[in-house]
Amino acid sequence: FSTGGSISSTPCAFDGKVCFGSKDGNVYCLSQDGELLWKFSTPGVINQDPVFYKGCIYIGSDDSALHVIDAASGSPVRSIKSRGAFGRPLIMAGILYVGCFDKNFYAFTTEGKELWRYKHNAVIGVRRPFLHDDVVYGCCRDGSMYGLTLDGKLRIRYMTNELLWCTPVTDGNSMYFGSC
Repeated sequence: FSTGGSISSTPCAFDGKVCFGSKDGNVYCLSQDGELLWKFSTPGVINQDPVFYKGCIYIGSDDSALHVIDAASGSPVRSIKSRGAFGRPLIMAGILYVGCFDKNFYAFTTEGKELWRYKHNAVIGVRRPFLHDDVVYGCCRDGSMYGLTLDGKLRIRYMTNELLWCTPVTDGNSMYFGSC
């Protein structure tokens, strides 16, 4: 399946469908056979990964909005606005945790109500934040891994010597992540 731009987002699969964003500014939903089911257009390039949660697709665009799209029809449900492009959200128990290029890390309800924001001088957590033991971790362009509590307080900062642009993983005891 070809789009009008390159594809840098990781697709998500759900209910026998696959969804992804394209640098042509569109979100595409295909059948398993590659047939276009719907297309959702945004005014911005899409570099981020879509997330499926309770019948909706959540995806950030360079138009400074996090778009919520009905996964069955491709119709807009809502958008959350900011002053920068949103990254890939992590959604747990109806709370959406997401980094933004406006240098804030946010928590929203899935209905779009802001619960808190953590302001920083660099971008945190736009490449797949990670939840472990009630701490949300996000890599930062300042070379640190930040861990924020579920109410938005700094819990831990681990500094490296270079830019971090990764997703941490855990084996239950230790956390692993790479640094540039």
